[in-house]
Amino acid sequence: MVHRTKGSPRYSASVGVPGSRYHRVTGFAQRRETEKLERALERLIAARANGNHLDQELAHYIDRLPDRIRRRLVKLGLMDDPDDVGRTRRLTDILGVGGRGAKPGQFEAYLLAKGDTPKHARQQADRARRVLIDLCRFVVIQDIDEAHVLRALAKLTEGGLSVTTRNAFRQACRSVTRWLFREGRLRRDPLVQLDKAKGDSDGGRRALSADEQRRLVETTREQPVRGCISGEARSVMYLLALTTGLRRGELLALRRRDLVLDDD
Repeated sequence: MVHRTKGSPRYSASVGVPGSRYHRVTGFAQRRETEKLERALERLIAARANGNHLDQELAHYIDRLPDRIRRRLVKLGLMDDPDDVGRTRRLTDILGVGGRGAKPGQFEAYLLAKGDTPKHARQQADRARRVLIDLCRFVVIQDIDEAHVLRALAKLTEGGLSVTTRNAFRQACRSVTRWLFREGRLRRDPLVQLDKAKGDSDGGRRALSADEQRRLVETTREQPVRGCISGEARSVMYLLALTTGLRRGELLALRRRDLVLDDD
């Protein structure tokens, strides 16, 4: 029976554990969600009493429960592995939150520990986070679904990314689920059959013609300030990139000391 103690923000479900008395499990602020929890716990108790495996729907529901409820189930003997509660299932913990100075997520830390460069580890985590969290809106690792990931990758391609870059995002996601499966956090790898995209690897891109380069530099010079950079400064950066072949990161890394005027 679902009830709420006076002054409590959450409803509680009462469950009868075999060989013991009824116990209270604190549920959710919504009565309907707590009633759903109570029905799931009754099914869980019945399955354990009969020695049956949990069906996929029930296992998925239990996996998504908040850690506080899962710890309570461990204490009541309804979950066998207390360590499983401590292993995070939230994707924000696994992939981090991104942004300059943010603490690396568990996946990025794993890549660093096995010898990947900091730049590559951060890039892989960023790509996986963009797909799994930003586009797919997955919350926990059990949410990861191949169909949703495929749609997210297609959206990236529609946004102008080349097939090669799309496959790089796909590989980052595959690396995450493969690692989670090896760690025992996933019962199966949900992206094991996620195939590479096929098509023109460069997305139809080409070098700018001499006239297009000239117009880019001249037009940009007259543009207003964008991103705290004046049009003239951006024009100089475009000109430098076009004449030297330096990439964006290399341009941003340039300092005054890199300019040598007294050399042949």
